[in-house]
Amino acid sequence: MELQDNKMKELLSYSKLELPFADFEDNMLQKIQEDEIKKKAAEKYKFFSHVCFLAGIILGFLINYLMSKNLNELIPNSDLQEKLNSGIQLFYVVMIVLFANKLWGLSKMDLRNIFK
Repeated sequence: MELQDNKMKELLSYSKLELPFADFEDNMLQKIQEDEIKKKAAEKYKFFSHVCFLAGIILGFLINYLMSKNLNELIPNSDLQEKLNSGIQLFYVVMIVLFANKLWGLSKMDLRNIFK
């Protein structure tokens, strides 16, 4: 029995892990805590990106509407007015599509795996 205990102690002594640096464990814990803080900040920024996108859509719609209403005073030619109005609306739609694509990619992104 005592022989088995000695063998067990000897085997367990081989399983000891020596750390490369004296403060290795502290450094690892600090990095883990920093990553957790970054993940929380990324989640907050993700929420604000959705809010800003919606605000941009609403403001862009209002600006587009007001410009089309006030375009009569600036440009008397109705043909030029329609072309300019269509160009502005096309630009607005392209911007929405581009930003929606970026927002879709951000929404699908797994923020837990970013910092690994």
